[in-house]
Amino acid sequence: MRNKWTKKEMDVVDKMIEKYLSALRLDNWKVEVSFLNEYSENDNDESIVTGEISSNITYTKAYLTLYKTTLERWDKLGLKGLEDIIKHELCHMMTEQLYLFALERHITNRELTHAREKLTEHISKLI
Repeated sequence: MRNKWTKKEMDVVDKMIEKYLSALRLDNWKVEVSFLNEYSENDNDESIVTGEISSNITYTKAYLTLYKTTLERWDKLGLKGLEDIIKHELCHMMTEQLYLFALERHITNRELTHAREKLTEHISKLI
């Protein structure tokens, strides 16, 4: 197993992000990617990608962090598997504002998370 992100691998991820931002018509988004050669401190070291967004009406800035687990998943699933992960994470960022809004309502976190995952997966399959 590889333990370190190579320049070539980082370029592949950057091109995937550009491709799917365009496909999702999110040309006004800026995405910053961090490639870490370590496991996530959260989720029992199983996080593949984490992300967060900040936005206003016309502009969104997204931050994606890819971990050593991402490299391992890439080895296991191949390029298509990584592409599916990247698409899914970008779609999560599209649904994040709705998710945060809904958390303020009186539904359970489990119900909301299930609905969010279903919507995100549906969107990612459209592109």
